[in-house]
Amino acid sequence: MVTVKFKMREAGFSANFEYGELHAAGNKKYGFRPYQLMVSSIAVCSGRSAQGNS
Repeated sequence: MVTVKFKMREAGFSANFEYGELHAAGNKKYGFRPYQLMVSSIAVCSGRSAQGNS
């Protein structure tokens, strides 16, 4: 099981993963916006590649 710890920052949140640090904030200047992370999660979970192949 993987445990993720989010840290509250001055302008949003951050989390460390094996591939790097992820920043999420309401202002795109400080990280990914929450809706961007949601849309990417839905796209990945749908099982389709960017070229439309299953």
